[in-house]
Amino acid sequence: WIQIAACVAILGGYWYFFYQYTIPPAERNAIKEYLAEKHGLDEKEISQFTGLAAHWNKHTNAAAAVDRVLLNWFPRNEEPWRGQSFWINRGGYQTLNFVPSIVTMLLGVLAGRLLRSEWTPRRKLEVLWYAAFGCFLFALAIDTNIWPDAIREWTGARWSLCPVVKRIWTPSWTIFSGGWAFALLAFFYWVIEIKERQRWSFPFIVVGMNSITMYMMAQLMKPWVARMLKIHLGTIDALFGWDHGIRYYLFSSEFAYQPILQACTVLLMLWLVCLWLHHHKIYVRI
Repeated sequence: WIQIAACVAILGGYWYFFYQYTIPPAERNAIKEYLAEKHGLDEKEISQFTGLAAHWNKHTNAAAAVDRVLLNWFPRNEEPWRGQSFWINRGGYQTLNFVPSIVTMLLGVLAGRLLRSEWTPRRKLEVLWYAAFGCFLFALAIDTNIWPDAIREWTGARWSLCPVVKRIWTPSWTIFSGGWAFALLAFFYWVIEIKERQRWSFPFIVVGMNSITMYMMAQLMKPWVARMLKIHLGTIDALFGWDHGIRYYLFSSEFAYQPILQACTVLLMLWLVCLWLHHHKIYVRI
């Protein structure tokens, strides 16, 4: 219950932090000018929502305002504009995203404690499904933007107390994504633990046993792995005299499915590293 209370307090406090903030007109105008001059963007970049939900608009929300203070304390490569090196994160990601992310981690802790409890497998499965549906219903209740268009048109629902936005990890996104996590966990728990159909899950076990390693490799090594593939697969193509060989399908923009094949091939390389670690019982933990 303490962890649940902590989740409520964090999400409630973070919601209020955004709700109480209104960007000063002068700062908003400066951001508009910066976006137009530096990125060729108009006001649509900062006007995704209206009404109450406007407190979560891109670049003009409370977390973005914190970054315009915090990140200008540190040296940056950007050329200063009106005395500041940092104005916006192009993707809209903010430093304070870690705050609601704490709740995402706590939901994982709660799920883990549930699975390790003495309850029967059937009871555990029921609680996971209840948690999933509860999260879904709560998210749907506070943001109608995620409703199917047909239902919105039929009901006329147009409210949003907190928009579901992944890039700033809004409280509603935290709950909505938590619902999906609970639902998927319930499904896999039912298949693997209750129905005992486990063989198919081996590729996922390899990644799950070294999830931190896989995550760090995916964040830090993907470009390098892609470059190495391009070099060495090019050698194979040259050896066999292929004009449209393996490298063409993985790296040529002329091939429509190139991005998908390249991403899958890089993922396979990273998975093979995890497979080697799993075979030698090497697991990275924090």
